[in-house]
Amino acid sequence: MSTVLDTRPIVLFSARYLPNVGGVEFFTANLGDRLAAMGYDVTVVTTEATDSPAEDARHHVGEGTLEVVRFDAWGAKRVPFAKRSRRNKALLAYLEQKAPFHALINTRFYDLSYLGARLCNRVGVRPVLIEHGTGYIKFNNKLLAPASKLAEHTVALRLKRYPIDFYGISKRASQWLKTFGITSCGEIHNALDSAAFAGNSSGRDFRTEFHVDEKAMCVVFASRLVADKGADVMLEAASALRDDERIRFFIAGSGPLEDDIRTAGAELPNLSYVGMLNHADLASLLVSSDVFCLPSNSEGLPTSLLEAAACSCALVASRVGGVDEIMPTSEQGIVLERTESAELVRVLKELADNPERLVSLKSCAHDYIKEHFSWDNTVSELLEAFNRASSSTR
Repeated sequence: MSTVLDTRPIVLFSARYLPNVGGVEFFTANLGDRLAAMGYDVTVVTTEATDSPAEDARHHVGEGTLEVVRFDAWGAKRVPFAKRSRRNKALLAYLEQKAPFHALINTRFYDLSYLGARLCNRVGVRPVLIEHGTGYIKFNNKLLAPASKLAEHTVALRLKRYPIDFYGISKRASQWLKTFGITSCGEIHNALDSAAFAGNSSGRDFRTEFHVDEKAMCVVFASRLVADKGADVMLEAASALRDDERIRFFIAGSGPLEDDIRTAGAELPNLSYVGMLNHADLASLLVSSDVFCLPSNSEGLPTSLLEAAACSCALVASRVGGVDEIMPTSEQGIVLERTESAELVRVLKELADNPERLVSLKSCAHDYIKEHFSWDNTVSELLEAFNRASSSTR
């Protein structure tokens, strides 16, 4: 890694964070760990609550330190708002004392993003903001859609008051920023330590546990169980293929569609719902499977695809977010022409009919993400962005 940064502290603003599980959460956590290991003093600022506050205290990671500051919040868990409380004002004052610092904001939509931008402006710091989405946030209640769009544009207008360098997590995310009249400075990509993720497998044998024939093609969906992520498409595909003994489905995760999927898992002979898995069990499920599907409507640069490829799964996904960057050709995976169950059924049948193609996809996906989506590359991209932002404020 050739990029060098000065020794000022680094503050990472991320409304969603561990212990909540998701792509942005793991992206922020991995960046924090790696930056601290390089010798930086890192502070993660979030509105995500925790039952283990002792773990947030500043501690050494490699040559540097890491701490987590959690603002009190109200509102829906998916869209939290930081309280304008005495405690939160004290936390803002604490962060001000760290200036000058480098700042990253993940992502554009949240109230904490605006608070972070305002704080940075007050202390003379030009932050870097990474957009992780490629579409409006969707809710199960369709009546909320107009209000959601208005809220996103309102937040964008507020952020544009301040000097910020905007980036996309993928090229499509950079394009999406234009919806709000924002020009991206480039991309800071998602990443994965592929060897570490696959090597962290718990060894849990899902095929034996769920009585799956060793010759069957196992298809996995692991994400939030909402229609926006394609959980409904997976359920419809499993139902359509219920009589095809060559194909077995595993669905992992939690969310609003959990009850429907749990019921289907009890009724369909080819579907197993395995609940919410920790990282070690998820790695085991992926290692023992053949195909990972993500028929999603909106993504940034999906961590789930990187994890599946690290475990040598063939990739099948809709053309959203950074999917084209993870699967730039048909050698790395199959891009669905339509996000519909009939299209997914067609693709899965073709893979079941062509085991040689399946083996090739698994190998190529693994090799490609290992080479192109390393944390060394991502950290280097971020440090370069910090340097450019710092130069523009001098």
